[in-house]
Amino acid sequence: MPAISPLAPAGFPKLKPIAGVRLAAYAAGVRYAGRNDVMLAELAPGTTIAGVLTQSTTPGAPTSDARRSPAARSSASTPTTPPPSSPKTSTFPTAW
Repeated sequence: MPAISPLAPAGFPKLKPIAGVRLAAYAAGVRYAGRNDVMLAELAPGTTIAGVLTQSTTPGAPTSDARRSPAARSSASTPTTPPPSSPKTSTFPTAW
């Protein structure tokens, strides 16, 4: 296991639950071995969310994929279909 950065915080505050939001993390081995590297957020039906993509000229693959998605090009707030499962992804439930 790599050394812990001297800039790492000693701990993190306990966050209160947010109604309608469930979060999970999983060590799927997509990015790192033996530590959580995938996050799943389940939002209650009717939830509205927004995001901001980086302005970097060298964005990572998830940002590039999001920029190419139909939802990113649409001005309407419409739900998007999750990507199909691939062998590299974890075994989260497929029902969205």
